[in-house]
Amino acid sequence: MTTKPSDAASAALARLLIIMERLRAPGGCPWDAEQTPESLKPYIIEEAYEVVEAIDQGDVEDLRDELGDLLLQVVFLARIHEERENFSMFDVIQAIADKLVRRHPHVFAGTPIGDARMLADQWEAIKRAEKPETTSEHPLERLPRQLPALQKAGKLAQKTGFNEATGGLAGLLKQAERDLKAVGRSLARDEEEPSREHLGSLLFTLAGLATTLDQDAEDILRGHNQRVLSHHIKAKAE
Repeated sequence: MTTKPSDAASAALARLLIIMERLRAPGGCPWDAEQTPESLKPYIIEEAYEVVEAIDQGDVEDLRDELGDLLLQVVFLARIHEERENFSMFDVIQAIADKLVRRHPHVFAGTPIGDARMLADQWEAIKRAEKPETTSEHPLERLPRQLPALQKAGKLAQKTGFNEATGGLAGLLKQAERDLKAVGRSLARDEEEPSREHLGSLLFTLAGLATTLDQDAEDILRGHNQRVLSHHIKAKAE
């Protein structure tokens, strides 16, 4: 009998959970045993970025390994909280599976399928219904504080209505020109603080411009950084 991929994945995940339990148990690994959610934060961020780098490099084998490292962090955190009797890996998997079903009614509940814009709006509407606003929390406070600045700027430009209020693509281009000129004026007057403010405004506008083009400013800049790096490494080698 041929093992289904889903059965193989279930067995592999079960093995990983058993290994993590052993590592955290008495007689296991002292380093693993002393870790906390707080101590794991740098590793979570690092592994996530290494996954992104593997995607950028198009290295399938490296991506496989980096996804495993990122999965380890999920399993690690789930195990710690299971020990604290908060939740288990089963709860984590069940929660995301339930969420995917809820947020795809066009797939699982027979509702009409629209275009990408309609589906994105539907997703946001369901998300708001799941987590209704409270008087103590502004919706923007739900944005992760650790998001890279350019990525967060793009989300803020969308969610605050900055992109639309500025006039969409054409308006954002004009705003970027105004911001750049303001930076130049401040520098000409040797005004350090205003120049920082205007430069921040320029970067924010450009991040908003990227989202209007359905792009991620963080991803765009990361790609450009890599091209610059590769160019200079190549030039030095020659």
